[in-house]
Amino acid sequence: MKPFKARIAKVAEILNEFSKNELQSSFFAKAKKVAVQFMEVYLQDGADKTELNLAFEAKNPTKEKILLVCALAFYNQNTYQAFLKMFTPRVQELWTALIWSAKLHHSEIESKLGFNAFKRVKESYYVHFNLLSEFSIFKEIKSSYYYSDREPALFLPTTVRSFLHQYHEQPPQAILRPIETELKTQLEFVNGEQLIFQELPRILAYYKQAQITYTTKYRPANNGMSKFQRTCSITEFLIKPNEDKRKGKSYLRSALLAAMLPKMRESELQLELPAFLQQMFKHYTDRVYTAPMVLPDLKGMGYLDDFDFNRIEPAFFKLFKSLPSGAWLSFDNIQQHTFYNLLEFKAIKEYPMEQKLYYEYDAPDAEPSYYGTNKHPLKSHQYYNAIELPFLRGSFFLFAAFGLCDLKFDEPDLEQIGRTCFSSWDGLRYVRRTALGDYVCGLTAQYDAFAMLPKQEIMLSEETLLITTEGNSTALGNLFESYAERVGPNSLRTDSRIFLKNISSIKDLQNKISLFKQLIGQKLPNNWLAFFETLEQKINPFENPGDYQLYKIPAQNKELIQLVAQDSILKSMLVKAEGYIILVPKSHLLAFKKRLLEFGYFVS
Repeated sequence: MKPFKARIAKVAEILNEFSKNELQSSFFAKAKKVAVQFMEVYLQDGADKTELNLAFEAKNPTKEKILLVCALAFYNQNTYQAFLKMFTPRVQELWTALIWSAKLHHSEIESKLGFNAFKRVKESYYVHFNLLSEFSIFKEIKSSYYYSDREPALFLPTTVRSFLHQYHEQPPQAILRPIETELKTQLEFVNGEQLIFQELPRILAYYKQAQITYTTKYRPANNGMSKFQRTCSITEFLIKPNEDKRKGKSYLRSALLAAMLPKMRESELQLELPAFLQQMFKHYTDRVYTAPMVLPDLKGMGYLDDFDFNRIEPAFFKLFKSLPSGAWLSFDNIQQHTFYNLLEFKAIKEYPMEQKLYYEYDAPDAEPSYYGTNKHPLKSHQYYNAIELPFLRGSFFLFAAFGLCDLKFDEPDLEQIGRTCFSSWDGLRYVRRTALGDYVCGLTAQYDAFAMLPKQEIMLSEETLLITTEGNSTALGNLFESYAERVGPNSLRTDSRIFLKNISSIKDLQNKISLFKQLIGQKLPNNWLAFFETLEQKINPFENPGDYQLYKIPAQNKELIQLVAQDSILKSMLVKAEGYIILVPKSHLLAFKKRLLEFGYFVS
């Protein structure tokens, strides 16, 4: 196929998103004028003039001919610009805005562009919007008639936007640019890479012992996060809590850490820590819907199921991987980069969002509605601010929770989430991917986890079960909290009672021993190896005798007592216990009953 035909065929396929009527009423006439103006260009590139003339002159053209003519207007950047100039300045401005935005609602057009594309008409209790004829070139999402619950919106098909954005110059902020200047924020979380290797052994041990409370949808239960954070000594994002202002948002990092664990299979939980994290985020892209994790401020999330979410985690992982390693970037830069590269993070489908999700805050001045004045359901025009941006910010906090990136942020005003801010993550200002983030993204082949542990030397006594460290180390004390008890400023000890705490099976014990060995990072002395071997031997020391039926012979039934004691066949089928108790293996039970029947005894 000649280059001209191939190009036109591609453009026509994209424009096929519009109906025949849409193309004929809004595109066709203007496209013909562009085609006449650039006819020499088309012919030089191999166009068939006869075929084009047939399309131009058809009195009742088919959609195929209409598509051919319309495609000529989008043939290259010059034809495209000539086509756009045939529309009013307002249409041109809105067209450009819709290249970068998936859609714009009535109020967004008014606030961002300063004009109306719809005429608002109120009829009794109902409100509806009529699209002005000037803007008929755009596709329309019509509004609801009830109290203008749903604003109308205009959009261009995604395939059209993806093709045409090549003709629009991206602004400088669309390119990711590291920041060299000093960064000042209210808060920061820049030691997650060190913390995760101290905390994860405790977290995994706690999780394997089924101590973390989850909902029926395997999402962390809010009422269990305080105990989880306290027991596992988890460092939170907000180091200095202001509980009155934060309205119970003290355990955001704990909740993120807990949320990812049920997504891991049993065999994956046994991996060494760096490989465990790499495996976890490998499956982040195909096993996890993270919207419930990273959008904790939206009410009604418990009503949503997996089919209400979109699989956009791969898009975020790809974005995260594209960040420059070890360099700070502003979140504004990242946001602009996603916007001008048409990267969308529509984590939740719009219909369930509007039906089930809401913000909750007191608003006595709000217009009374079916929901009262403190329940505020999300509307379609709020999607970007309430879903997309919080999801993007929250995903960076999720990755930071596991040490994959560092963050600098301000504390948002959480007084009325949905009014004073849209999420707990709104203060995010800067992001930096760590060396662990590089490893998890597959950008580096190896990672030294032990370099991230506290630098004090850990020594195991060869005589007793004593652990000593250099100096007074609170961090190391916390690190070994589930394995040993502190007996001095720089020493801890263990024994079978301490080490077996919260162990319920041999697998739990083996997992705990494995994690302990990873923390030590050195060959264990012989006395420690013997200690662990003894622990494993003493798990379930009793053998299960199998299934038995227990009977008790009445003491006054001398005849039956004598029969059971003297009949060799019956004696071979049972085990005597204390007193008049006998045990009959269930495998012999039928034969036992038949033998008794021969002597006139019936056992049901």
